[in-house]
Amino acid sequence: MHQDISSQPTATADDIWSRCLPGFKLTHRIYLVADDNLEVVASAASRLHRERVSVRSWAITKRDGVFEHKIAFDDVGERQARTLREQLLEIEHVLRARLEHSFARGRE
Repeated sequence: MHQDISSQPTATADDIWSRCLPGFKLTHRIYLVADDNLEVVASAASRLHRERVSVRSWAITKRDGVFEHKIAFDDVGERQARTLREQLLEIEHVLRARLEHSFARGRE
């Protein structure tokens, strides 16, 4: 028997993870290292807002003449998180960006 699967929705990586790890939620953190320039905060916040990302926390530490940003957010898929990392890396004065995915117990 042949089954037509072309009309069935394609499972995303997030759907697969949520099925494999019920009760857990995929979260992301982006770590930015930027020159000592607070314009990076405004530019990054603008890009996150434009992409409708709800930031859970944002910590900035000044260390050795640079700012280290730790931005945490949920409700975004892996692909969109990678795209956000690339977009934030394009901001002037950003020296590097690293993305971390993790699973946390679901919060409702």
